[in-house]
Amino acid sequence: MLQADCESVFEETCSGMLPLADRSGLIEVLGELHPGDTLVVCDVARLSRSFLCLAMVLSDLQKRDVKLRVLNQPREFTSLDQMLDQASHDLNTLKRLDHSRHIKRGIALAKKAREQAA
Repeated sequence: MLQADCESVFEETCSGMLPLADRSGLIEVLGELHPGDTLVVCDVARLSRSFLCLAMVLSDLQKRDVKLRVLNQPREFTSLDQMLDQASHDLNTLKRLDHSRHIKRGIALAKKAREQAA
């Protein structure tokens, strides 16, 4: 965030899966934004892992003329369509990675159970 030349840095340690009402850090940063500001996040999943919640946040940003910059993306998003397209792609990628981790964990547990049974 320092390299992104941010004026203020907010940190939130809770899960992006929580409802917006339970995310005091995100609520605080959204309250600090003004028209013309740019919200900078490391990854779009930091805003939310729920597409519906993310769409609500992105819609709010657009209505208030706040741009979104995602550090792991090469461009700044200025339209809701751009934001949602990228967010959908990123969330689907996260789901695939989570699914892959669950499969690998299941395989490892099955191998361990087989070894213990032998």
